Amino acid sequence: MEFGVKGGYCPAAKTAPNITAGPKRYPNFMAHLLPTDRPLLYYASPVAFPGIRFVLTSRAFEEEQTSLGIAVCTLPGKLFLITGLAFLVLPLPGRAFEAEASSGQANPAFEEGIFKKIEVLIEAKEFEKAEGLLRGELVKGVSPALAYFRVGRLYLDHDEWARAASNLEKSIQAQEANDQAHLLLGLAYRKLKKPAEAEEEFARAAALNPASSVNAYFAGQQLLMGMKYEAALPYLYTAVRLDSRNADAYRALGMAQVHLGNYGLAESYYRKAVDALGDSDSAEPGPFLDLAFILLLGHDPAKVEEALKLAERAAKLQPQSGSAHYLAGKALMKMGRVKEAAPELEKATRLDPEDSKAHFQLALAYDQLGEKEKAGAERRALAQTKQRANQQGMASGSVMPQAVQ
Repeated sequence: MEFGVKGGYCPAAKTAPNITAGPKRYPNFMAHLLPTDRPLLYYASPVAFPGIRFVLTSRAFEEEQTSLGIAVCTLPGKLFLITGLAFLVLPLPGRAFEAEASSGQANPAFEEGIFKKIEVLIEAKEFEKAEGLLRGELVKGVSPALAYFRVGRLYLDHDEWARAASNLEKSIQAQEANDQAHLLLGLAYRKLKKPAEAEEEFARAAALNPASSVNAYFAGQQLLMGMKYEAALPYLYTAVRLDSRNADAYRALGMAQVHLGNYGLAESYYRKAVDALGDSDSAEPGPFLDLAFILLLGHDPAKVEEALKLAERAAKLQPQSGSAHYLAGKALMKMGRVKEAAPELEKATRLDPEDSKAHFQLALAYDQLGEKEKAGAERRALAQTKQRANQQGMASGSVMPQAVQ
């Protein structure tokens, strides 16, 4: 059943909306009834589930038209009850963040044609013209929160981080309680290398919408990137509690535990990350590499063999990954299969010549194969790599095969 709110109905309005089925009458929203007697407090961020907007609850759709109108006008991310019942309210694809409180007055729609024109101008880097169109729509009475949010997201989609941040800040000034705006602003600040500001925005998004696994994940991930490992844990635990298939959150938990020295816990979380990915041929190789790295810290033959399989799978997913070939080579070295290890390590040094670990392992392989000249060349390459790294004030080759992205 599709429905909408004619005339921008809100609690302050005198009449309830006339809610009927049919896309021609109410094209922006669709409703689904939930067979439950208890309130379902849930809200999914569009970053993870594009298009999802509200989740409220109610068994009595026909009898709760007024409450439904109130629900549609409620600010995104706010969770409240309708006499203990619930509605699940979703917009049609591509219509996120289009319900705005209007104090009982009509809320003009932000024309899709204008957005398309603005996006074309942004793609052409005609920013002043794009901003001019935006100002024109604001003069016509378009909600500032909605307008700045959508334009901010367009800038974000085209890697214009500063302009995205500026528009998202204005959206939040107009309507502070929109967790989506805080989340996207956090991403823009991250790209602008403003970690403190990004951390604050992600935390605000998580506070506004505590039922979002995505918000909790980004809040924890930002703290992890800032090496605040203990502080990151509560957010990441929340993320996996809300979404048991969130591979990124499990991986982040593994990374935090590695840095805290809890390798057993790290292995457990990396395994959960791999399990969450399943057998997908398009999965990101990071979790496979991270688990392989942990398994290769010991000398358990079964774990070494498992690490080899994980590294080989990562190499299939991303053939140009130097880390995948390095870990495969290291596993083969531990298994005594030196002739097979050398080609993997050679690939690793070609793909990532600044990773000292691969040069070190390859020198050992050449030694065992009796190729002293090649071993010497690799040791010279290793020394040069470390020298360059020291000059740049950084480690030569990361501790983990995949840094937090």
